[in-house]
Amino acid sequence: MTRFRRSMIVMLLSAAATAVADGSPPTYLAAALDRDGRLAEALPLYRARADATLTSADRLRYAGALLRAGEPDAAQTVYATLLAERGSVEHGDGEALRVATVASSILVQGFPALAADVLAPALATRPGNRTLALLLVRARIGAGDQATARAVLASLPRPALTAVPGERLELARAALLTGDGPSARRLLDIPIDESIGQMFRASILAEADLRAGAWKTTERTLASAARLAPASLAEGKVDRAWRNAQRELRALQLRRAVCLWRLGRRDAAADQAARAADADEESVRSSAIVLRAAVDLADGRRDVAMLRLAALAGHDVRFAAPLTRLEPALVAGVGSSDAVEPLAAALAAEDRAADTITTEVVAILAESIGAPVVAHP
Repeated sequence: MTRFRRSMIVMLLSAAATAVADGSPPTYLAAALDRDGRLAEALPLYRARADATLTSADRLRYAGALLRAGEPDAAQTVYATLLAERGSVEHGDGEALRVATVASSILVQGFPALAADVLAPALATRPGNRTLALLLVRARIGAGDQATARAVLASLPRPALTAVPGERLELARAALLTGDGPSARRLLDIPIDESIGQMFRASILAEADLRAGAWKTTERTLASAARLAPASLAEGKVDRAWRNAQRELRALQLRRAVCLWRLGRRDAAADQAARAADADEESVRSSAIVLRAAVDLADGRRDVAMLRLAALAGHDVRFAAPLTRLEPALVAGVGSSDAVEPLAAALAAEDRAADTITTEVVAILAESIGAPVVAHP
């Protein structure tokens, strides 16, 4: 299918420079093109904005787009520049903050191994930095390197009852994902007063039931967790301070969607998948899009599903070849493990911590490929 093989060669658009000069918001235009699967058109706009403002946010956005466009060397150049810069006024460990900022951005883009490569040298020179350590644990787990993640985690002292709740929760999540259930439970048993922390706690607790395939119990836990979130988190854009909470909510919605599907509540699953697809975290967004395509297929909207998947391929070059491989099965309406395996691998590469969900999403897609096509007026 030609749309799955669309070229990722970037053509510089003169409109980008015009947009910056006349005060229009090229970042929003680029983001809209990008999310529609037109990264080749969006990339020059990202670059124009980054060159014009030189802000860290715009340059990180541009570097992330370069990664998804299959241009890692160009992205690394941007990251190296950001890591080497020193602000006019820096308090505390400015270098550690820059490393954490860059690594977090790379993780959001779905490149955990690269994030680990940025974090490991910085942590080696400042082993007591909990922020870098927790990020490295997350990156190692995301890259599938459980052994190293466990080693880094073991080197960290467990927080006291008065420690920052966010750190305790992330330590608990890491312990659970690396197979240390008892440590995770001890950390999660410490009371948390504020509702956002309670949402995170419930979301993390649901992981064990999810892995056991306890769909009903998991869905109930996640539904209760979602009710703890402020209504503003469901909005498309939130203040920087709330982004991690919104990401947790989107990941929670993706897991709910899978549970609801397995419980036979397809409409509710579709609703949650649509919400999760608004995530700015690529691993969550990609799986949500695949799940939405599965809903389309099951409802007989094969053309819509194919367009949705084509947009995913145009948004991230890593999905172009897997979706080309999947195309004959989509056209024929015959699912097979050979057809979906490359897609499963591409999703897994974004975040191995989400293997349980990735496996289920791909299985649901495979089941839906063979669903009968319904004629629509």
